[in-house]
Amino acid sequence: MALNNKHIEDLFKSGLENLSINPSKSVWVKISKNLSAVNFLRFNPYKLNIYYAIIMVSAVTILVINPFNSKKIADNNLQQEIINSGKTSYPEKTILIEEHSNKNEKTIEITHLQNKIENNTIENSDNEINDKIINEEKINTTENIEHNIKAVSNDEEQNKPKLAEPFADFSASEYIACVPVTIHFYNASENCDRYLWDFGNGKTSSEIHPTFMFNTAGKYTVTLTVTAGGVSNSLSKEITVNPKPETNFIISNAENLFQTDELRFANLSTGFKTCIWNFGDKNTSGFTHPTHSYDNPGTYKVSLICVSEKNCSDTSEFISLKIKDTKYLIKAPTAFSVDKNGPLNGYLPEGTYSNNIFKPIFNSELSEFHLRIYNRFGNMVFESNEQNFGWNGYYNNQPAPEDTYIWMCSGKFIDGEKFIKTGDITPINNRNQ
Repeated sequence: MALNNKHIEDLFKSGLENLSINPSKSVWVKISKNLSAVNFLRFNPYKLNIYYAIIMVSAVTILVINPFNSKKIADNNLQQEIINSGKTSYPEKTILIEEHSNKNEKTIEITHLQNKIENNTIENSDNEINDKIINEEKINTTENIEHNIKAVSNDEEQNKPKLAEPFADFSASEYIACVPVTIHFYNASENCDRYLWDFGNGKTSSEIHPTFMFNTAGKYTVTLTVTAGGVSNSLSKEITVNPKPETNFIISNAENLFQTDELRFANLSTGFKTCIWNFGDKNTSGFTHPTHSYDNPGTYKVSLICVSEKNCSDTSEFISLKIKDTKYLIKAPTAFSVDKNGPLNGYLPEGTYSNNIFKPIFNSELSEFHLRIYNRFGNMVFESNEQNFGWNGYYNNQPAPEDTYIWMCSGKFIDGEKFIKTGDITPINNRNQ
């Protein structure tokens, strides 16, 4: 992370404000000499100083021809080279050696010059040591500054607000259900702006809180993937959808039912453990194949509820079970005797009955009547359109073979109520009696 100018300025202040460098003893000596030399070199017209001495020596030198002049110049050049080689930090000075008349004085001057050079060399050595110390201090300071810069940079990087990573979470309205089921999913994810739902059956959704219907039983792994800033997070949960039983039933003789008729109910369901019947008249049964009769006429809704081992249920209904009043009741025998003396004309006055004549019995007056009787081959052996005329058991002027015959009677009661009644009848031949 880049630092601004203010951060850098603060780092240098904090790094250098406590820096203290103490010069060595030789450095202090050098500083004192420099101060003395400056004080000596300061021009004061009222005192004898170096400027007057230089003027006087220059005048004497010009006037006096010195045979050693050339040698002195060479010595001066040598001295200057030695000074330069010593890398002294003092300003360059011209050192003049006055010519003396005797050899001892020249020797003293040369010795003094050599001492000057040696002292200058020592001072330069001290300066190098001091410079090394200063450089080391600078290096340490620089390292401290760089360390502080890195520390501040790390602190700023740590304190820099970071975007929270996305976190996927959700819940479902149901985790175990029966097919078909509609499940609502509630998204509780955080720090995200995109959503992808996978319902485990190839179907997906990008809604925040989707609703999905499972129409097939099975186990489904539902996965929610949330994304923000290129970072994703996922969560999966399992949904179990159990099968339900298939419920079905039939009612025997579901047509032309009357009060007190006994009805038989046959359970044709599969995949169930228990069942409950509701007959629609506030009566119920837990039997698999129950029987029931109705006390009052009316239209009833019969329902059968079957429950599986996984507590899944299915319902089947028979909505229009019509129970008629007994005034519309039609009764008929299942067998009758054929008269051995020959066929009777089959007429019976209203309200009378005969064991040798087959005819349905009605509780109310009819406005229409139609009776047909068929043998097992589907051939009609008798027909009547009069309520008082029945079958005498003869066919083609011969007693009909003892067998089971099917009869069908239809018509209308005097109040307009229509009816259709069917059954079977067996004629019994009494020829040998």
